[in-house]
Amino acid sequence: MANVIKHTQDPTESYPGATRSGEWLILNDVGKGPTSSTGWWSTNGIPAGGGALYTPGPTAFEWASGGKMEMISKVDNRDPKRNSARGAWVAMVTESQVEYIIPFPGTSIFDNGSKILNNTTTPQRGQISVTAGHLYTADKPVVFSEEDGNHKMVPLSLKNKKFANYSSRYGNSTYYIYNTGTTDALVEVYYGTGGLNGSVLDTVNVPAGQIATYTGTNDTGWYWFYSPIEEVVMSVTEVSDGDRHILAPPAHYIYTRRGSYDTTMIGSAPQSQGTYHNYDPEGCISVEIADGNGGDSTQHLGLEHLSNTYAFGMALSDYHITSPFNNTIEVYYANADSNNGWVLLNSHTLTGSLLSPGQLGRDGSGGSYDDSGNANYFANGAQMFLFKGTAPFKLTVNDTANDEETLFGWMENENSIIFPDENTLDSYVVSRPDWLIQ
Repeated sequence: MANVIKHTQDPTESYPGATRSGEWLILNDVGKGPTSSTGWWSTNGIPAGGGALYTPGPTAFEWASGGKMEMISKVDNRDPKRNSARGAWVAMVTESQVEYIIPFPGTSIFDNGSKILNNTTTPQRGQISVTAGHLYTADKPVVFSEEDGNHKMVPLSLKNKKFANYSSRYGNSTYYIYNTGTTDALVEVYYGTGGLNGSVLDTVNVPAGQIATYTGTNDTGWYWFYSPIEEVVMSVTEVSDGDRHILAPPAHYIYTRRGSYDTTMIGSAPQSQGTYHNYDPEGCISVEIADGNGGDSTQHLGLEHLSNTYAFGMALSDYHITSPFNNTIEVYYANADSNNGWVLLNSHTLTGSLLSPGQLGRDGSGGSYDDSGNANYFANGAQMFLFKGTAPFKLTVNDTANDEETLFGWMENENSIIFPDENTLDSYVVSRPDWLIQ
């Protein structure tokens, strides 16, 4: 008898006889689906000796015997979560000068679907004005950032139901919440030590397609946020323009430049903690504050949001790489006149695993790694950089205001297999509540 499945983001939803796996209900009832009215779908048709990966929709990706690694890798490499720079970004505030970098010729940028930059002929960087609540896209990868204002542009690839953040200085924090969905979201706010198992402190109604703000009343401590729909992205800035960053969603496996404040979504210490990683099935959060210069902070990035290619469009004093995979990473730069193309700056080889990631830091002064932003700039102050890995990694830099930034990238070589074995692949899929293997 084939299983019948239903995808639901409501953790309280149940059905007689059904078991739950992540966001999925599983029922041994061949006559139940598929029907559009019930939301249940039959898993009939899986190849003998093979299997299927189900993603929300549901969409089924089937493989024959021996094809599991290749099929899931192809789906994963094309997942929007790993391809922030190929998707939409929302402007959380109106700003006259937001930096962009376009690493490939022939790229156009769009503001709510209207073209504002036409078909570049070389890799280039520049500035555009943005309007709060507008979505910015390109027909090839584009990365937006803002010196001294890392909260202003947020990729929609980070949309989730849960977020958290720690504040330790500069006064109360203002959180920007954008609802990417088509229905309103009543976001619950928690504060203290219990995480989402605690009591609701406040609520924020975020209309569909709009931005709402919430300012906390406590200078120091953890805030947690819960949305009933997985359509929310967030960023934060201190009232006194101190620490500012994009909020990354929780994940089972997360990676950092260095740990400062770590927790889970229920306020406990993660099961596995290290300087460069955390792991817990409740979902981990890590916030890095105070690297010795600048005013900003930054957060972790989860395993499913790591990419193998990144671009940065400012002068660069330092970078840090954290890789949960064996990886060869090449770093390139281009000058303002980029007709000569990308020039190799550095090449790095790292050995890593999910719970023991490889890591390294480099700065432009060439001595011991200085992550504060005080080091000399690489390549005589070149303002365009490209990082290309053979597997996904986390990349953290300081911008020209000496503020740390977690970069968001995209996947090249989309047919590559990044997982070293099926056990690692299975551990990853288990960490994705939105995915189901049958």
